[in-house]
Amino acid sequence: MRIVGLTAHRYDLPLHHPIGLSTGLLTTRTGLILTLATSTGLVGRGDVAPLPGFSAESLPEAEAGVRALAEKIVGRTAPVDPDASGMWSDRVARWVWRLELPASVMTGLQAAIVDLLAVHRGETPAQTLHPDASSEVRVNGLLLGDADHVLADATRLRASGFRAVKLKVGRGDVAEETRLVRSVRAVLGPDVALRLDANRAWKEDEALTFARGVEGCDIAYIEEPLRDPSRLVSFSRRSGLPVALDETVSERAVEDLERWRGVRAVVLKPTLLGGCEFTLWMARRAINAGMTAVVSACFESGVGTAGLACLAAALDQPDVPVGLDTYRWIAEDVVEASLDMSHGRLRIADAVEAMRAPLSAHVRLIPLP
Repeated sequence: MRIVGLTAHRYDLPLHHPIGLSTGLLTTRTGLILTLATSTGLVGRGDVAPLPGFSAESLPEAEAGVRALAEKIVGRTAPVDPDASGMWSDRVARWVWRLELPASVMTGLQAAIVDLLAVHRGETPAQTLHPDASSEVRVNGLLLGDADHVLADATRLRASGFRAVKLKVGRGDVAEETRLVRSVRAVLGPDVALRLDANRAWKEDEALTFARGVEGCDIAYIEEPLRDPSRLVSFSRRSGLPVALDETVSERAVEDLERWRGVRAVVLKPTLLGGCEFTLWMARRAINAGMTAVVSACFESGVGTAGLACLAAALDQPDVPVGLDTYRWIAEDVVEASLDMSHGRLRIADAVEAMRAPLSAHVRLIPLP
C-alpha cells in the first residue's frame, strides 16, 4: 500500500456547554482530521484530538507529530496488505510504532489505515477490525453540570431510551454528592444502569463515606474514586462498591492485569492510549480477566467518534454501553452529517457514512511538508 498523500485539516468546534477540566474551562474542541491517500485512489480518515489536561501532548505538539509523519510516510509503501486477513500483523505493528508518534497522532494514523483497508474491502472499519463486529453499539449517556441540569438530563435520557448513564462525581461536598446520586437513581428507575466517575477525587476515608451514602443505589461501578489507585481493589472489597480503572489505564500502569482482580470494568480511551491496536489488546486482556471493557471518548469530532464506535463494535459486546455521549457537547462538527445516538444506540453503518461525508466549513487545511 503506497501512501501518496497526507493532508491535515485543523478544527475548532464550539461546545454547547463549557466543560470543567483540570486546566480550566474547555469551551472549544480543537484537533486535526488526518486524511491518507494511496496510489490506488483509496482515502481514509482519522481524528487527532489531544485533550487538554489529559493528553501528554498539546495540539501544537500533535501538529508537529503530523508534520513528522508526513515526512516519514508520504511517497513510501506501508507494509499493509489490503487483501490479507486480519489487521495488525507483527510487521504492521512494528512499522507503526517505529514512527514514534504522540498518542493522539498514533490514534489518528491507525484509524485512517483501518479506514483505508475497509474502503478497499467494501466493509466498515468495525468489520476490518473483527469480521463478526456488531452492527450497532449501545451508548452510555453522560451527565455533567449542576444538580438541576443533571436531573433534567437524566429524565430526558431515560425517556429517550438510554439504558445506561454515567454521572460525574467528586466535584463537591460528599454529602451533597450522595444526595445527587440518590436523586439521579430515583429519576432513572431500576432499569437504567448508573455508572459514576470520580476522577481520583477522594482520600480513602472520603470515598468510604461516599460509598456508605450511596448504599442501595445499585451502582454499576465507580471509576477511579481514590487519589491512590493502588488501593482500588481493597477499597472495593471494604466498601462493596464496584470499581473501574480509567486514568490508571492511560498511565500504562496495567501491564499485569492479575493484580487488578476484583475490578469490575476497564475504561479504554484510544486517544490517550495511542490507537486501536493497544486498545484492542488491552480490551481482550481485560475481558479474559473477567472485566468489562468499555471504549470511551474524549470529546472527539464526528470522525473520531465514529471511529471509536467501530472499535467498540469490534469487541463484539453488544450489551455493553460505550462512552460516546461526549459527542453531544459538540455544537458544530467537521462533517455535515451528524451522528445520531439520540435513542441510546448508534448504527455502525450510519456512523461510517457520516465519517466519510464531505468535510464541513468548520475545518481549514494546514500546511505540511
